[in-house]
Amino acid sequence: MGMEKVDVYDAIQKWRTDGIFDHFNAYTSGGLWTTTGSGGTAAVGDGDGGILTLTTGAVLNQEAGVKTTNKVATFVANKSMFYQCGLKYTEAATNAAGIVLGMASSWTNILADTTFALPSTLSGALVYKKPNDTLWSAFGSVGTTQSSQQSIA
Repeated sequence: MGMEKVDVYDAIQKWRTDGIFDHFNAYTSGGLWTTTGSGGTAAVGDGDGGILTLTTGAVLNQEAGVKTTNKVATFVANKSMFYQCGLKYTEAATNAAGIVLGMASSWTNILADTTFALPSTLSGALVYKKPNDTLWSAFGSVGTTQSSQQSIA
């Protein structure tokens, strides 16, 4: 009988790949993730596969979010990245929520309070929905070179 070999993931063999994977079975702000926003909260919800519940007080311009506590990647031109997220949300009023998910160099005022504009200088890839909108948009940017595309209804 031959020797049994342990499977080695392709990412480990090639060692060019890094990744973060979290089912949010537990959450403590300041660990891997840090709670962000103004007046919002983040807590583990009850559900199969792990759920992170972000809650605001349903007050205009209030934010709830999480970001990695430490920088884990740099978004640069001509380098591929992969991002996946399961999202489920409930709006307090019809089409009133502004929602952003993805990877960004900064999350400070990611959607401006009154104009809902994205920052003019940002490196990242985002999927977002502006308040009073029913369509989602995709956004890619390296510094000031930006591209945005709204989904088709």
